[in-house]
Amino acid sequence: MYQVKLGLNGQFENLEDAEKILVYNEIINASGRGNVIVNSLSTFAGYAGIAVILFTAGMMVWDIFSSEHILQTATHDAIVTVASVGGASLGEVVGAALSTQLVGEEASALFVLASGIIGSIAGAFIIGAFVGFLIDLIFHSGGSAPLSTDGHHCYVSPMPDGMVLALQILHHTN
Repeated sequence: MYQVKLGLNGQFENLEDAEKILVYNEIINASGRGNVIVNSLSTFAGYAGIAVILFTAGMMVWDIFSSEHILQTATHDAIVTVASVGGASLGEVVGAALSTQLVGEEASALFVLASGIIGSIAGAFIIGAFVGFLIDLIFHSGGSAPLSTDGHHCYVSPMPDGMVLALQILHHTN
């Protein structure tokens, strides 16, 4: 197949060494393994993504640890992070779809990739910021001053002796 694609006729075994190398090169390029730069960049991007996730988790832990209102901060950070990830996914799809709709089928792969990345960053920022604003609005809607207990009276009634009640129940059932 690759031999025919290059316009080389005859049996593969009968080709010259330079022609065989051209066929092998086509096979390697078709498999994607021959592009060392792309493979290295994708490996680096994978490690960078893991580092960003670990850094974000560390920042969330520190934010929660140093907060006065731990439950409020944990809820806020978790919801904003999930919304940002969802916004990034949505933005990537929308960016890629818009680029193919605006330019058409002849949109280059690099243009679609770049618009997907830009859309994911914008989606993560916009949706994450909006959800953070809503969560802050919800948490601060109750006011900040604690309720006063001045003038309230607390009455405590003495509890009955449990042993006496248990003995009464025991003797009553026999």
